[in-house]
Amino acid sequence: NMHENENQLVRNIKELIAMEYNNINLNISHIANELELNSTYISRVFAANTGDGLLNYINKYRVEKAKELLKNPDLVIETIAAMTGFNNGNSFIRVFKKYELITPGQYRHMILEKEDF
Repeated sequence: NMHENENQLVRNIKELIAMEYNNINLNISHIANELELNSTYISRVFAANTGDGLLNYINKYRVEKAKELLKNPDLVIETIAAMTGFNNGNSFIRVFKKYELITPGQYRHMILEKEDF
């Protein structure tokens, strides 16, 4: 059944992202190579089944992981960027702000302030 195969493919893609979100080389072609499939095909199937673009999903996943790490005041932003697979602090801040509408620093400040009360 084609639909079941597509669902399985989406599960496999999400699993791979969960395991490798911290890999700086994680992108659509990396996933396609790992699954031995065409990158256009996996992008199309993923978007059709989740309503989300693959890169968008990867970035959102990384941001969610980063939000957890930002609760630790001992970790600097650059370190969190590296731990969540971003090339550098700047790209991390840009992507984080795209999804959260505030910088990682502002987010951390907000979170840690809440914990003080």
